Amino acid sequence: VAGSVRQEIIILNNLGIAFQNSGELKQAIEIFENAVALSRETGRHQYEASALGNIGLCHYRTGNMQSAIDYYTQQLIIVRKTGARRGEGNALRNLGLAYAGMSEPQKAVRYYTLSLKIANEIGDLAGQGATYGNLGGAYRQLGNAQKALEYYINRLKIAQQTGDVRRQAVGFGGIGNIFFDAGDLEKALAYYEKAISIARDTGDVQAESLWAWNIGLVYEQQGEIESAIEYCSITVDIKEKLEHITTERDKIYLHNLQSRLDKK
Repeated sequence: VAGSVRQEIIILNNLGIAFQNSGELKQAIEIFENAVALSRETGRHQYEASALGNIGLCHYRTGNMQSAIDYYTQQLIIVRKTGARRGEGNALRNLGLAYAGMSEPQKAVRYYTLSLKIANEIGDLAGQGATYGNLGGAYRQLGNAQKALEYYINRLKIAQQTGDVRRQAVGFGGIGNIFFDAGDLEKALAYYEKAISIARDTGDVQAESLWAWNIGLVYEQQGEIESAIEYCSITVDIKEKLEHITTERDKIYLHNLQSRLDKK
């Protein structure tokens, strides 16, 4: 019986992840909540922490950062109690991402730094790489382009070293952001195109939404409004499916682009 309960929790978590990856976040949350309940009932804290983290990720993907923080905090409390160091590093990194999403990059850096320390101590190369990418984003928010670029390059190197194609997109896209901020639109576009190509190849709709929007912004800056509309529309379509909280804001931006094209 014990084995079958464990198996049921694993199946629930895997099913939730499948819904999560396809952008069906409400269904994913329901499934993960069942996994949390079953894990709690049977004292399987490792699986409980994992499911809580996944619920946090669903909220993060809809832009609901406060709910994400609530779930990630619950995740962190459990993994600290159980002494799961890798899990603690992941939870700290997740909290950093949510604070970055709330435009609190200094707080994000504090969490990322704690996460990186753990990754270094336990030799978690994947964790190091992920945190480098996150630190790149936070330092970009803080306006430190040089430091951001260094972290993005490290993110890319580790993803290439470990053969993690999906995470290479973070490195390419992050480097693209630095060129975009510097006004080097051609280089920015080249890196964004690498990032969106990977996102599409790996079925990562969240990443596709991000890089499509950035490509749209490049085209807008270049005065190519039709191409800007084409790419920004991709983002709006994906965000609508995800029920992301910034969908309406992006629709207004897209409408304004359309108005500019109509006036031409």
